[in-house]
Amino acid sequence: MKRLKASVGKVVITPPPVGTPMTGNTGRDTKSRGVPEDIYCNILILNDDSTKVCLLGFDNIGLEYATCNDIKNRIEKATDIPAENIVMWSTLVHSTIDTGMCQKTENSRGAFFEKMSVKVIAGVAKANERYEEVILKTGKTNVADLSFNGCMVKNDGSVVTNIEEFRVKDIVCTSGPVDEELITLSVWDKNDRLFALLVNFALQPAILVKYQWLISRDYINYLDDYIIENYGSQAITLFANGIEGNINHFDYQNSDQAGCLEEPERAGRKLGAYVRDSISNSSVLDGKIRFIEYETVLQGMAIHNFAFVTFPGEAYAESELKIKELSPYKNTMVISLANSESGYVHKKDLFLQEGCEDHSASRSLLVHDADDTLVNLVKEKILDNLLGQSIKTIERKASDNKYLHKDFHIALNLLMSYLYDNFGKDALINYLKQYSQAYYKPLNQKLKSGDREVLVAYFKDIYKKEEWPVRVISHENSVEITQDACPAISHIVGKGGKPCPYYRETYSTVYTTICENTPFEYVLEYFNEETGACKQIFYRKEVKQ
Repeated sequence: MKRLKASVGKVVITPPPVGTPMTGNTGRDTKSRGVPEDIYCNILILNDDSTKVCLLGFDNIGLEYATCNDIKNRIEKATDIPAENIVMWSTLVHSTIDTGMCQKTENSRGAFFEKMSVKVIAGVAKANERYEEVILKTGKTNVADLSFNGCMVKNDGSVVTNIEEFRVKDIVCTSGPVDEELITLSVWDKNDRLFALLVNFALQPAILVKYQWLISRDYINYLDDYIIENYGSQAITLFANGIEGNINHFDYQNSDQAGCLEEPERAGRKLGAYVRDSISNSSVLDGKIRFIEYETVLQGMAIHNFAFVTFPGEAYAESELKIKELSPYKNTMVISLANSESGYVHKKDLFLQEGCEDHSASRSLLVHDADDTLVNLVKEKILDNLLGQSIKTIERKASDNKYLHKDFHIALNLLMSYLYDNFGKDALINYLKQYSQAYYKPLNQKLKSGDREVLVAYFKDIYKKEEWPVRVISHENSVEITQDACPAISHIVGKGGKPCPYYRETYSTVYTTICENTPFEYVLEYFNEETGACKQIFYRKEVKQ
């Protein structure tokens, strides 16, 4: 198994108040949009000694394309990590901290984003100085009851109560399939402790609680607590948005859902239980890191049967499900809001009614044909290239291979010499006897039938595999095997070795043991100690007597 190296870091990126508490769909709930705890940039660097990939997950910070590239280029200057091998994503921008103006004016940007960038760059540089040997695992489970669709909401903040209201154009929702898959990439240190964790699932349905859009850190904070309680405080959790999810039909209700600020704790701990299920179903990733970038926005990484790909906005379920269908990797994450916060990425026909396009335009909506545009780019430029970097592997059984164990003779000779030199002849013979009783038990069982052709078939087969000349003669009551030299001794001498003084016991003791409790008796009629030339005879016991 190939052990990789990994390093982690955690940087506080909590911004100061900038006027309005939060931005989002409704703008009504200022309390839930506050920041009751710090928010972070979580860092995970994977290293297989030839490729380094740095993953940066930013809590609640909307990151524009220019900001991402600036941070990547500065990390490259401060470390040996290539800018193109750095993946950045936001956990959420619907209810993100109101930093939009910070990225649009130099003064405000200097007040927050510059300080944040410096902290993140320093955190990556520090992490890059220390690595631990790790094992990677991936697993997944289905999330059945975290789609908190509650009630749909209109622009004025009122709740939809009937199907007639659902048809009007000012409903803030869409409808469609939801991907329930939750995937984890877990990183384990040499003491089998959880070192880092990357979690990915369809986030959007899990945050709509009545008309209050909870900020992601609220329930991710409880997810962090859950992981620490169950796996130790050393574990760093990175949460990566899945797809938009397409909110289910408005009258779908989760019976556990609560329309209150206690909901994040329930959601976070319930999410933690799903993550634990995924971890328990994990399998080891054994392979090198493969990484690809296309046009600085689309990125992908693959190890063994795990992969992730990135979207520059919020992908919808149709796009994600199509990518997973096309992916050759068993567990494929689709990470949204990566390297940019360009907005929604979905088909034109996902709008339910006239007027939604106008409403959504304020969020830099990207309208794509999910089947013909971005999905195809992800497949052709990312997934196909990752697969092209892979080493083709095939499964073979030992029985599929040519029998060639000549160096086994050398190893056995060394063992025999050690036993003889240190413990004497009796210990050597006892070892060969025990070995023969175990290894040759099937042959011993066949010989109990009294069929001499069992011996004929065995010796013809073994010498054919050894590619060595031998004479096997079958008489009515005996089988004779004559050879001009021993293939094992010939190989040992040919490699400059010296046969054990009692190498003949690989014949005498071994075949005598094979004949135990059978109708046959073994005789080594002669044996040349230097070449192994010999004549062996298997007699029927009653005839010999």
